Amino acid sequence: MSESTGLNSDSVPGPLGLIDMTNINRLTLAPQSPLQPSETEVETPTRPSFAQIAHLPQQKSRFLDIQIRLGRILFPRSISFRTVRLSPRILVKYGFQVDRSEAETMRFIADHTSIPLPKVHDCYSHNGLTHIFMQFIEGEELASAWHSMSQQKKFRVVAQLQRYLKELRELPSSTGGAVCNISGGALRDAPRIGEKPFGPFSSHGDFHAFIRNHVPLEKFRRLSQATINSHTREYSTKFTHGDFAPRNILVKKDGTIAAILDWECAGWFPEYWEFTKAHFSPCAARDWVSLIGSMTDRYDEQLEGEQALWKYCGEPGNPFTV
Repeated sequence: MSESTGLNSDSVPGPLGLIDMTNINRLTLAPQSPLQPSETEVETPTRPSFAQIAHLPQQKSRFLDIQIRLGRILFPRSISFRTVRLSPRILVKYGFQVDRSEAETMRFIADHTSIPLPKVHDCYSHNGLTHIFMQFIEGEELASAWHSMSQQKKFRVVAQLQRYLKELRELPSSTGGAVCNISGGALRDAPRIGEKPFGPFSSHGDFHAFIRNHVPLEKFRRLSQATINSHTREYSTKFTHGDFAPRNILVKKDGTIAAILDWECAGWFPEYWEFTKAHFSPCAARDWVSLIGSMTDRYDEQLEGEQALWKYCGEPGNPFTV
């Protein structure tokens, strides 16, 4: 039996009330604020940024709060930490740690690759709280589906992901060696870096210094030669999902990838970052972990160097420990 809400499935609550999604292209989107002089400025995607609303009328704010509360009641199975299903077709991701760059990334990926992901309908920020309204996609998390899959179906899943990550990594970078989000601004990576935005960085060297807490490389000589080797090599810059894990992949019953989700950690990184980050608390089956390198390319020495940083440095800003 299909679930029903009181909402039109082609409408979404926005800053001015219910927005008819058939007229979404007529919305006026405000440009993102320019980078500060001290930050790295790079070319932004051709898609305009979303609106940042200085003042949302109390009545509209209350209306949106009611919509979210109703969504939690009507679609309890769709609730996660920061997402609520509002109607049969619409999901909202919201929070103070949600960034508009995630919506811009999703639109950019949709425009330039064949990677399946939710269509972004609208996004706006108000008083530091960001809402991303997107398409709800049916599917089962690969994290739960993987264990009951046949080997043939697992190989089919991996083959699709190999193709999609290849597309992602072949996107031409306009940032040079900069490490930044899709718009040239700050990045987010709560699991690895912490809750606060970080960067952008004008070079891989600056990024590496940051993730080792600016500890000089010579201090790693008796701790991890792999870290020294990793942080002194030159890399190409690849667009990176940054949280590539089975929990962020939806599959259909036949093993077709329905969507790749959660692009909040995405950006331009050194080429090894997808591989090493996918090993950071993967919470996945052993055979999945063993296949990561076949999808991202292998960077074993860089992983060894990263593991030393996880042990001795932790999140940037924490004291260096021996």
